Amino acid sequence: MQSDRIDSANYYSFGPYTLNKAGLELLKDGKQVPLTRKRFEVLLLLVENAGQVMLKEEILERIWPDQYIDEANLANNIHAIRRLIEEDPRTPRLIQTIPGRGYKFQGIVDVKAILPVEVSAVKVETEQLPKSRMSTWLIVAVVGLFLAGLTGWFLRRSTVPEKVATPSFPQPLTAYPGTERFPALTPDGKLIAFTWNGDQLENEDIYVRQTIESELVRLTSHPGADQMPTWSPDGHYIAFLRSAEKKGNPRHLMVIPALGGTEREIALVDDGLDWSPDGQYLAISGLNESGGGMGIFLISIDGNVRRRLTSPPPKGGSFDSTPRYSPDGRSIAFLRYKSDAGCDLFLIDLTRGEERQLTIEKKLIKAHSLQWSGDGQRLYFLSNQGGVIQLWQVRLDNGIPEVVPNLPAPMTSYSIAHKSNLFAYVNEQNDTRIEILEKGAEASPCLINSTRSDYGEQFSPDGSQILFCSSRTGFDELWIAQVDCRQVRQLTNFREFGVGSPRWSPDGQQIVFDRRNREESDIYTIRVDGSGLRRVTDSIGSNTLPFWSPDGGTIYFTSNRAIPHTKNQIWKIPAGGGEAVQVTFEGKSGAWEPVASSDGRMLYYNQDNRLWSLDLANGKTAQVKELANLYLNRNWNIGGASIYYHQPHPGAGSLINRLDPATGKISLFMESRFRLTDDFPSLSVSKGEQRTALTTIGIQLSDIMLINNWR
Repeated sequence: MQSDRIDSANYYSFGPYTLNKAGLELLKDGKQVPLTRKRFEVLLLLVENAGQVMLKEEILERIWPDQYIDEANLANNIHAIRRLIEEDPRTPRLIQTIPGRGYKFQGIVDVKAILPVEVSAVKVETEQLPKSRMSTWLIVAVVGLFLAGLTGWFLRRSTVPEKVATPSFPQPLTAYPGTERFPALTPDGKLIAFTWNGDQLENEDIYVRQTIESELVRLTSHPGADQMPTWSPDGHYIAFLRSAEKKGNPRHLMVIPALGGTEREIALVDDGLDWSPDGQYLAISGLNESGGGMGIFLISIDGNVRRRLTSPPPKGGSFDSTPRYSPDGRSIAFLRYKSDAGCDLFLIDLTRGEERQLTIEKKLIKAHSLQWSGDGQRLYFLSNQGGVIQLWQVRLDNGIPEVVPNLPAPMTSYSIAHKSNLFAYVNEQNDTRIEILEKGAEASPCLINSTRSDYGEQFSPDGSQILFCSSRTGFDELWIAQVDCRQVRQLTNFREFGVGSPRWSPDGQQIVFDRRNREESDIYTIRVDGSGLRRVTDSIGSNTLPFWSPDGGTIYFTSNRAIPHTKNQIWKIPAGGGEAVQVTFEGKSGAWEPVASSDGRMLYYNQDNRLWSLDLANGKTAQVKELANLYLNRNWNIGGASIYYHQPHPGAGSLINRLDPATGKISLFMESRFRLTDDFPSLSVSKGEQRTALTTIGIQLSDIMLINNWR
């Protein structure tokens, strides 16, 4: 019987591969393929049940019977196995995914059984051996068996990960009002620096305290937000980034004594920050001066020595971020982004200047989350590629990302003190929901809400439906609901991140949106019934933030496709496809986020987070003077002949104003008791001002948690 055959099997062969069940090893053409113990067991389970669907729940129960492992971890292990045995992991032929159920091994398996030898069947004629020869034979046999067992132990040892100590239960390190972020432990774990927006929930400053209960020391007090505190190797100084007085400008790279004192500015930079192990240099992203750009740079502590390390490819507007020195100081790891929703890990050898790409995932890795292990053999990072922000790791020798088990999720930033085996992380709760208010109605607004983010709302042309983005499935997808917040339905099912910026076509039959989780970012259209998906742009540069012309014949969008791909401008393309044409030619700050007026005469856009207009008839551009001193970010929209925008004010709620461009008159349009988010487009007004939709903040809390014995 087949079951008897499998129960007694030692080897399973498929193609050039052989699974040695007894030896816990995978062989390819007789040569061992490195595979962890759990992945070996997953593959063995699938192969033993070839042709049958193995449910996810059953796999998790069989392989991890005493642990809680989520489906994202299982999917990560399946992905790693596919990279070893599939010709093309992107189109797997051996391990098939059964959506919503599990996995099935499709290959042809040859089962071989090596039966145990019956001792009674072997006649050992010991009487023919002299005593001395028999003793020698026994010694040789015992030594041989010992060596064979030792060899097998080493082979199995190579496939079995080291036993990991159980981490302690997370303990709150901070529980202050507001948000505590960017934890940074000293190597010995005795001190921690972090940012906090204070009792009055104002801007972020740097604070330091011991990891045991102690007094809180405030290091900075400045109108600009201070972020990313980073300890010098000797613990005497903290480097950090301070936001500019004018939003959108470069940040100030600062250094301050760790226990307080005079702070000193080193340079103007874009992002990223790390100390060299010898404490002589700071690695940063984007040096804002002549000859600067979006690469990785080194700056000496006195600011006099400045050296470019990386130059990302000019095609597509790539940029480098989050430099991290290896423990031995010989290399720097960094993130190279192809879009704002996809990047990969790179290493640069500081002695030879050679770059090496470590991962080929093109998945989102959270900026500032890259850290080395203490032994320099792997890198940690945060990613939501499994549907929730978790800590991942990748070994330098194989480049395969995998989830770090036994840690809570989600987490938004973290720090490791390798010498004391401490792990600090931020437990942050952010929830945005869509609030729809009806004109003149005294009833409470209806809400489109979930435990994840709902945002980017846009009323349909007839005002009967609302289009929005949501991460409620664990991925960024487009959704449509009735304006009474009922009959919510999912429009897309890409299971990707970076899908957003949707807009209705003027006839209400199509949706245009951007899709940024690919090597390039592109503009797509889809019909409201979910059919007819079509890519509009040609993958040159990063193409985002689309908007229809009032006649539906043209799509305006933001792109950096013009060489050298360093600046965004507004472009247009026929809605049916064709050649893209540049519309704006702004110099220093570029232009982005186009919105056409309802009469088709004006095109409004964002420049340096201020609102500008382009007269499409004569090509003249001008800043909207009534809003010249207002930082708009994403909180503005056009409806009819009016411009609606969010007016910040000291209270907890939000004021929405209306500007009539023809007269320059500004009036209060409405007031919400909730605060609008700055991260997404968060304002839409229906035709005739019958309804208003706002993306408001439901929950925004964060505390720093501490785990002992984390590895």
